Amino acid sequence: MESLTGAARRAAVGCLLLLAGSVAIAQTPTRDRPFPEIDGARSWGPFLVDLDFLIENIGFDNNVFLTPPDDPNRVGAWTVKLGGEVRAQSHFGRRVVLTLHDKLLREMFFGVDGIDANNNEFESRLDVMLGPVLLSTEGSWSTTRQRPLSELDQRLRVRQTEIGETAYLFLGGKTDLVASAKLATLRYSDPDLDARYFIDPDGDGTTLGGPNGVDIGTAYNYDRTELAGELGWRPRGRTRLFVRYQTRDYDFLADEAQRDSRDRRVTVGFEFRPQASISGRIAFGRARLENTDPTLSNKPTPFDGTVALGRVTLLPTGRIRITLRGERDVRFSTFERNLYYELERRAIDVEWFIGRWLGLQAGIGRRDLVWPEPTTITRDANGNVGFLREDRIDDVYGGFLVQLRSGFLFGLRVGRRTRTSNVPFADDEQTYVSTTGSFRF
Repeated sequence: MESLTGAARRAAVGCLLLLAGSVAIAQTPTRDRPFPEIDGARSWGPFLVDLDFLIENIGFDNNVFLTPPDDPNRVGAWTVKLGGEVRAQSHFGRRVVLTLHDKLLREMFFGVDGIDANNNEFESRLDVMLGPVLLSTEGSWSTTRQRPLSELDQRLRVRQTEIGETAYLFLGGKTDLVASAKLATLRYSDPDLDARYFIDPDGDGTTLGGPNGVDIGTAYNYDRTELAGELGWRPRGRTRLFVRYQTRDYDFLADEAQRDSRDRRVTVGFEFRPQASISGRIAFGRARLENTDPTLSNKPTPFDGTVALGRVTLLPTGRIRITLRGERDVRFSTFERNLYYELERRAIDVEWFIGRWLGLQAGIGRRDLVWPEPTTITRDANGNVGFLREDRIDDVYGGFLVQLRSGFLFGLRVGRRTRTSNVPFADDEQTYVSTTGSFRF
């Protein structure tokens, strides 16, 4: 039973792929600035090009695989992530712009064999301006090796492709209508350990794949179709209010997993570009995530509730920057018969320069994860089933910042992350050292 619960706790898989897209491509278009902008680019023939060498992190992690505190196989390692990034843009007249972005990084762990990885992210976007209408055709491809995070302590390789079309209709200088359609594929693999996942779709205590379980690809590979519409209004040049409707259909490749789902949500919020004192984005809404597999009679509990996402940066003085973050959302899970888990996150980060070149940084955050279905396989410390899994993850760090006359900013932070859970063997703790930001050369 120990091996079964150990794998089950690793089976709580969330939406782990964080699209670290280029700022140039991620900008929200406006009537007067419809195309992405690349700062510091140089002319290379028909292209404007910004080419950088990056050092994204140098640090130490004393628990590479997020193993429990008393696990004799705990592994720590010095780490470094570095590579190259290129952003390129070509203008075809005044109305057509092609923007490309590629980032290739290698993450290395010194003293731990077999887990070094190359990660690559590529994005392209073709913008065509036709009067008051902007048409954007987008495509992306990425392959990333995820480090263990939160509810998952395996190192997964995640491959994603996405294509989409978005139309922006600018009504005057303040109002815009946005409509988009996207198709995406996600494929997961576990190159190192071939971990097994014990899923109980109908809650009868019988796991998918029998006593050997299934691999991560069987549990989690899916295709996604998305349709969305948005109405935006700018009362001022740097502030935009919006209301958005979005529906996503998930087609899981393994029919026996019985996990086909639909996610529908309505969101309202506002965003503001960087100003002297405030910047960020805040959104609130309501979502419904439910299983739509017609072969599953005993369906898991659908989620029907509030979702929220916010990040606000405050600059009360020229020396202090405060960033507030909050989130409430649902993420897919393969923990027993749970279709999802609920995530609540709040954090605060502070940077304070005490001189012209020296500053301090500190932050604290907490994440609460709750699974809605009673356990049918995993047992608690008393050997009982039928309880609801709950995890809490706390993170606290402190460090310093050094800014050179050239504008180069260097930061170093030391932090501690702990997870406590009512699932046996799910507790872990992690002490880390890391640099702050990406260093470009």
